[in-house]
Amino acid sequence: MTKIESVKSIYLFVLLVCLITGIQLFVEELTEIGLLGTQILFWLSCFNIIYVLVKNLITKSSFTPKDPKGQFYRFFFVGISMICLFSSFEFISAASFSTLSRIDIPIIILITAISLKQSKRKIYLSVLVLFVVAFILFESQEVDEDFLGYMLVIFGVFGNVLNTLLKKRMSTTESLEMIILVGSASALVWCSGWMAYKGVSPFTIKSIYVFEIVALSVMNLTLNYLLIHLFKRHSAEAVRFPYIIAAVLTMVLEMVIEQKFFSWILISTNLVLLSLIALLVWKRDQKVLQEEII
Repeated sequence: MTKIESVKSIYLFVLLVCLITGIQLFVEELTEIGLLGTQILFWLSCFNIIYVLVKNLITKSSFTPKDPKGQFYRFFFVGISMICLFSSFEFISAASFSTLSRIDIPIIILITAISLKQSKRKIYLSVLVLFVVAFILFESQEVDEDFLGYMLVIFGVFGNVLNTLLKKRMSTTESLEMIILVGSASALVWCSGWMAYKGVSPFTIKSIYVFEIVALSVMNLTLNYLLIHLFKRHSAEAVRFPYIIAAVLTMVLEMVIEQKFFSWILISTNLVLLSLIALLVWKRDQKVLQEEII
């Protein structure tokens, strides 16, 4: 690999980490000023759908899914899991969200272990990770965070794991636009139903916040393009490795910039959790991730 290619790959890897961190902090900031997670997700889904429709009309691409069965499954559960994940920001910090949501990696490994594609070492590490998560849940009772937020993340992660595995399978057959369209349509439908049930309107937010959500949508679309590219080359759990870096960065930024302080027990446990998860994905395939990102 040439020097220019090496610089480009490092730049894109850093961009991936920054996008993940930025999106999490962005959503947390919007919830702190009074927006509900469902309102943010509603508008984010709307802008994603508009983008896909406009692009497909310009390129005259087909709207017919190549894997209708898989897309139907995604439509059924993606919206519910996204509502849980976005709503959790109303109860816990972005750092806690970023760390706890990384249990998707051991869950992915345990699911794929059924097909005997994982080593015993990875299976044991995955189980250990889940025990550490249980301790973090117990410790959350001692800090200024709502236990409900942790449960929302865990419930949302299970749906996100299924979504990740399906996206991995579809990355070589479906277009990114179709993957985004189905996921966004699912979120829009479920959000609309939930807000109607709760008597919440998505149109009560100030216009300035809508523009901020547009910026969030651009960041999210860019992230999806990078992730789909990586799904074509790497395992589902390896692609989640940048999220581990982002989890540490999010925690540091919240403590330095936002002056949020966590108990040393919680910080240490979170770092142990992230280290264990890093061991799960650190292999030869991971060592060349930066080199092959382009």
